[in-house]
Amino acid sequence: MNISLVLEKIYKEYFNLFFSIGYRYRLDKETIEDKIQEAFEKAFSNKEKIRGTSEAEIRTYVIRIFRNQCLLYLRSGKRQGNKTPYDTDMIDIRFDPLHEILIIEEMRLQRVAISRIEPLKYREPVALYLEGYKPRDIAVKIKKNGSTTRNLIHRGLKIFEAIMKKMDPLRKL
Repeated sequence: MNISLVLEKIYKEYFNLFFSIGYRYRLDKETIEDKIQEAFEKAFSNKEKIRGTSEAEIRTYVIRIFRNQCLLYLRSGKRQGNKTPYDTDMIDIRFDPLHEILIIEEMRLQRVAISRIEPLKYREPVALYLEGYKPRDIAVKIKKNGSTTRNLIHRGLKIFEAIMKKMDPLRKL
């Protein structure tokens, strides 16, 4: 899998998603654009370290980097006053109807695939991981130690990917 191509695809297809996340942190348009740029630069520079095997895993990785960039910015105190994104020109972050349908269908497929994960011990860790929880948070939630949780996530994701592939054979994971 060519990580550079996947990162470019994520940048093009999910740019609006990054903007909506940035607005949740109450950042202005220019800052969000800067943080998106920094997140993708960091992902490109660390592409050898990316362990994700599917586009979804790589997208989750880049989103995590972006969120961390936003949090670091907020903690640094560089924010100007109490300025909110609503004080600046808003951009339209709605998806076109076809894109919305594709996202809804993808979410439906993922829910079905998660419900089919066997043995059951993998189901909850995978569902939480795909929602964006970090392994250490999942470990606390399911009351297991860190290495056990990481194993459950890893093995569960392999089962999840196999199920997704069976459900949609044309899928590129």
